[in-house]
Amino acid sequence: MTSSPTPRPRVLLVEDNPADARLLRELLAEARHDRFEIVHVDRVSAALDRLGEGGIDAMLLDLSLPDGAGLETVTRMLREVPAMPVVVLTGLDDETLALRSVQAGAQDYLVKGHVTSQLLVRAIRYAIERKKTLEEQRRHAEVEATARRSRFLAEAGRMLSASLDTATLLNTIGRIVVPDLGEICCVDLIDDGGKIRRTIAGHGAAIDEQLARALEAYPPDLSAPRSPVAEVIRTGQSIQLERIDQVLLDRTTVSEDQADLWQRAAVRTGVIAPLMAGGRVFGAMCVLRTHDAQRYEVGDRLLFEELAQHAALALDNADLYRKARAAVRARDEMVNVVSHDLRNPLNVVTMSVALLRRTQLPPNVEAIVQRVGRSAEQMLGLINDLLDVARIENGTLAVEVSSQPVDALVNAAVDLLRPLAANRSITLEATLPPDLPPALCDRPRILQVLSNLVGNAIKFTQPGGRIEIDVAAASEGVRVSVRDTGAGIPREQIEHVFDRFWQAKRADRQGAGLGLAIAKAIVEAHRGQIGVDSQLGLGSSFHFVIPTRPAEPAIPSAPRVLAVLGAEPIASR
Repeated sequence: MTSSPTPRPRVLLVEDNPADARLLRELLAEARHDRFEIVHVDRVSAALDRLGEGGIDAMLLDLSLPDGAGLETVTRMLREVPAMPVVVLTGLDDETLALRSVQAGAQDYLVKGHVTSQLLVRAIRYAIERKKTLEEQRRHAEVEATARRSRFLAEAGRMLSASLDTATLLNTIGRIVVPDLGEICCVDLIDDGGKIRRTIAGHGAAIDEQLARALEAYPPDLSAPRSPVAEVIRTGQSIQLERIDQVLLDRTTVSEDQADLWQRAAVRTGVIAPLMAGGRVFGAMCVLRTHDAQRYEVGDRLLFEELAQHAALALDNADLYRKARAAVRARDEMVNVVSHDLRNPLNVVTMSVALLRRTQLPPNVEAIVQRVGRSAEQMLGLINDLLDVARIENGTLAVEVSSQPVDALVNAAVDLLRPLAANRSITLEATLPPDLPPALCDRPRILQVLSNLVGNAIKFTQPGGRIEIDVAAASEGVRVSVRDTGAGIPREQIEHVFDRFWQAKRADRQGAGLGLAIAKAIVEAHRGQIGVDSQLGLGSSFHFVIPTRPAEPAIPSAPRVLAVLGAEPIASR
């Protein structure tokens, strides 16, 4: 079996002198161990056409051609095919031009009339191998640069995701940008009034703090037609400031004082990128360098643009968080005010109902009084639930634990709720094993949990059904289960049962859907767990665990503040 011969390198000879072209062919033919395929053209245009077809390994380029001469010929070729190994052919009196061609990117040069077969072959081989080496080095450098950029952006993303406070984020942006990308980093944000608020997020040692704060006093004007920052915000496109000189400062500053400040900062070049999130531009980020020699390359600009995208998302999230917190505070204030205003007339209604119940009333009037009393109690319960949710979210709902007998807790809940169950013809029973260890809990709050779970079971259990409360010792504490024979919960709804304001789909929506969410928060404040198992048609079983001994660290007897529900971890005090 014979192997196929190694293909001969194909060399494009660009030479308009027939005698020189024939001599070069003959010199290459003399080579004993190296064979080349020669493709000859006599014009730059023809060479470019042939290079466009591909399959050329190297090029011999005369510097004096009918449609191209001198250094421009080399630069034109390399601009069109930058990866092509080029050996320049020149006359004896053009060696200076040949050297300049090598500096421009040619691999070597040969002087006509002084070329031997060995020299010509070596020049072509050297050009091909050197170009391969340079290309490998370039690709390796690109891979390294890409890896560095990825590491830089990954670390920047980690730093930017560490806070939802705008002031902290601005400081973080400055630390990321300076000094790696420049000496000054400006962040311009559009405020609620439509004006730009400027922050010098970071600056190098050459810019003192006083100068940085003075620069903040002159934010860009969005209505200024020549402001680069305003243009970036209007168009959503980045701008590279190739050269910041007096002409640019005069064009973009609004006063002599402002121009003087930027002159003192001695900035020379920069990049401005938009801050964009959710399809809207809400500001711009600028990085500036103070050294004439350090111009921004394409890679620098792309890196800064990607960083600006990360910063925009972080700043937008911080702004949304700020607005959400403000909305929650406003809602809590409204809930507190409304609850306070509702409590007073409801207390009057409740006391009046109590007084009426002490008197002998006609049967029809007594029934009305009972309905009024139940409605008032439901309204007070709803107000208390709303207040509890507000306390949970703002971290002011506290539990004060102490040793409590579990059987007394459960029996108190059963005694409280059995009349309600009996009114719906539902059996309510509790199973309590002997010798249960006491629980470390807040008695009123755990009674609230039991009331919420049993009350929820009563709502969804048909007349004639059954609700059982089972208590058992567990490795982590005491496990309490509330099982009912109701309709059960669909599988796709189970994950939502502890969400605020969630209710199972039913025609008669009872309550506000807060009881289970409050129960979950109270149990978790005790360092316990709560869960549910349910099957359609077979009922549901809610269960929770409360500790019987101190966790590590020990649960203190002082109140422990609950965390914001679903947002932050539990904090203790």
